[in-house]
Amino acid sequence: MLRRTPAISARRFRASDDAAGCLQPPHPIAPDCNALRLVHPIAPDCNALRAWDQPRVSPPSVTQWVSPAFWFILPADWDRIVGVRILVLTDTYPPENRGGAGEVASLVADGLASQGHEICVVTSGRGADRDPHPRPIAPDGNTLRLARPIAPDGNTLRLARPIAPDGNTLRSARPIAPDGNTLRSRDAGVPGNRVTVRRIRTPVPAIARRHLSILNPVALAGVWRVAREFRPDAVHVHNVHERLSFASLAVARGGGTRTVPVVLTAHDYLLFCLTKFLCSRGDVGFAATPTQCEHCTTMRRVPGRNLMVHGLVKRYVTSLACISHAQARAMARNGFADVPTTVVHNGLDASMCETKPSDGEAFRRRLGLDSRPIVLFGGRASGAKGGDQLARAMVRAIKRVPSQLIVLGDRPEYFVTLRAIADGAGLQADALHDGGWLDPDGLREAHGAASVCAIPSVYPDPFNLMTLRAMLHGRPVVGTCHGATPELVVDGETGLIADPWDADAFGDALADILLDPDRARLMGEAGRKRGMSMFTLGRQIEAYARLLGRELHDPPQPIAPFGNTLRLAHLNPDGEAD
Repeated sequence: MLRRTPAISARRFRASDDAAGCLQPPHPIAPDCNALRLVHPIAPDCNALRAWDQPRVSPPSVTQWVSPAFWFILPADWDRIVGVRILVLTDTYPPENRGGAGEVASLVADGLASQGHEICVVTSGRGADRDPHPRPIAPDGNTLRLARPIAPDGNTLRLARPIAPDGNTLRSARPIAPDGNTLRSRDAGVPGNRVTVRRIRTPVPAIARRHLSILNPVALAGVWRVAREFRPDAVHVHNVHERLSFASLAVARGGGTRTVPVVLTAHDYLLFCLTKFLCSRGDVGFAATPTQCEHCTTMRRVPGRNLMVHGLVKRYVTSLACISHAQARAMARNGFADVPTTVVHNGLDASMCETKPSDGEAFRRRLGLDSRPIVLFGGRASGAKGGDQLARAMVRAIKRVPSQLIVLGDRPEYFVTLRAIADGAGLQADALHDGGWLDPDGLREAHGAASVCAIPSVYPDPFNLMTLRAMLHGRPVVGTCHGATPELVVDGETGLIADPWDADAFGDALADILLDPDRARLMGEAGRKRGMSMFTLGRQIEAYARLLGRELHDPPQPIAPFGNTLRLAHLNPDGEAD
């Protein structure tokens, strides 16, 4: 279970602490006379406690360091009482932005919020925040002036620490609704919503795109503002190479001297490559040389780009999460072996991937398709995703079995290119169709109509969500031999693995499945079973919860009895408290 632990550093007990009552900085006093401060532990009565609020106990030793053995003195229901505040940084986030990384960020954020944690997502978008201090919502739903929030009993409350009727301390930035959930002004009227989305301005002129990917001053100011207001206990970073910039890693903790764990999930190879690691031709053990790569020529405009990115990651990221073992090997081979790395596979909700016979019929009617078997290809379709090679492979497959290719995605300009490639390869015009971008219901219908799903990526794709989506929909997959696809698809059991650079071999694999419906059905059933056992959304969320929890607790930091935080900074050279 993910726990919130106050950010602390080492300090020793001394007998003078007990006699002098420890430290004496001024703090607001609640009606029950307890001094309150949210950054410290919460007692069973829900009041936040500092050292001077609690019963005096003799220290375990005058000179010894406080041992983690004393953690047992914390309340037994610590996890339930205190939720962790997690700040999420991502360039894209649904529904305004599309893409696999944004979808994963949204699914994980919602999953962690469902466990009782408070999530604040910082992303780019047209709905950018205008007011850096949104007004809190009172329990009766009225908007309160930030300068003088009013309690239900009519008393004026201090802005920093207003008190709710039940005695809980409320941060003005995170008021509590009647159902106990924290709200922001834009969340009013959305019961149970514990995910706040803050869209900030992130101007990125094309001429300065490469430089701003390292440090975007405007985006950095927005991230800093939200982080200082939210004061996270942990930070989860997704793709930030386009809008928020890698420098956002340095300001995500919101300032101060607190030690806040930062987990960075790498959804691609942008930490060391400007494209999709195309120069590797699928070999994850390849050491890239971007300045000599024809695909990364623009990196020459930003000398030392990779060194700066590595320096930021090395200094501010406590754990690098890769979404596949293939990606982890590539990251280690290309300069990130010195960063603590773990693998967390993506996951999807299997309950959202159940098809009915009528789904396929509805999809065919909507696109005006005939009864020929359908090969489904989707995602952010591009040449790197193997669309060019798939068009050529379809020529081979159609020679053996009449079929048609449906391309899903939101890149109509690429479909024009693909159509030209297909015409040049001799693919019939009625064998290639543009399915467009589909919502979850549309995806369910498309998979209901598909006989096989093709994943022909020609680069080491870290984790193609379309592969997992096809498996959970019970469809066999013909997948690339590069990247993470072999980690998902078991060759000959849940699908077939083929080299997309060999168009004829890939086309033969498609035809083999299309010609044997019974084998295709068994592969689909095996794929769904494998997906539900190994790649569920629940497993992914639990993995991130454990990872964030481990980073919050390791290395263990000393906590005094009853949860008082100790800091070396509070000791002067003579060993006396400042």
